[in-house]
Amino acid sequence: MVQNGLLVFVDNEIMGLYVVSSEFAYKYLHKKLIRSYALDSMVKKDIENANSDMNIDLAHKFLKKF
Repeated sequence: MVQNGLLVFVDNEIMGLYVVSSEFAYKYLHKKLIRSYALDSMVKKDIENANSDMNIDLAHKFLKKF
């Protein structure tokens, strides 16, 4: 399985979706995207109070719009 995108959740809310054309391009971006969202979430929320439960149904509903 090849990954060429990322659906980002922060506190059970969808914060972003990135899809790129190739696996190689995504490999270059992956760490940068994760770090960026991790830093944003720490700044915006108290990390100890963050809810780590991912809502799979919300992800499916969001992706069906595309």
